[in-house]
Amino acid sequence: MFSFVPLATAALLGLASADTSGAINPATKLPVEYVWAVSHWVAGGARAGSSYDFNVSAEYVANSNPEYPPGKHFFAYCSGLSPYAGPDVVSFYQPCKLFEGGSASDGLQVAAYLEPYDLVKADGVARIHVSLEYLDLTYAKVPTTRNYSGSYDATFNQVSAPAYDFTIVPNTLVSYA
Repeated sequence: MFSFVPLATAALLGLASADTSGAINPATKLPVEYVWAVSHWVAGGARAGSSYDFNVSAEYVANSNPEYPPGKHFFAYCSGLSPYAGPDVVSFYQPCKLFEGGSASDGLQVAAYLEPYDLVKADGVARIHVSLEYLDLTYAKVPTTRNYSGSYDATFNQVSAPAYDFTIVPNTLVSYA
């Protein structure tokens, strides 16, 4: 008797292991393999608001399209506070401490912010945003600042769970000359 299960399984495995090298994210023009690794994520709440603490890094990933820059290598430590949600309450990007990949003096900056937590909704979601900005003197026709950003719906785990790791896919690009 013939079974489609092995055939379907093989087809799915082929799709899952499809080679994505050379593929470009249409929104950012970065290689699709380029992700930011967040490690040792810890977030919690206090009387004044929410806090976050984590490392973020990325490996260099070459771009198959010579018109666009590669994914930048960096390693940074981010820590900060965010107010609780309320009328007219906003949160702002706070600079992270950059250890590898460049420095603010050569135009590379990493920043993060935690969205204000809604105590009424109280869903436990800690939405973190990360931004990587640098001055592109190589791939742009004129000196251009590129700002990539992405976010992740993490959890508040400071008192209830251990630190954990996840990845953020940069999905937004703002460029200006």
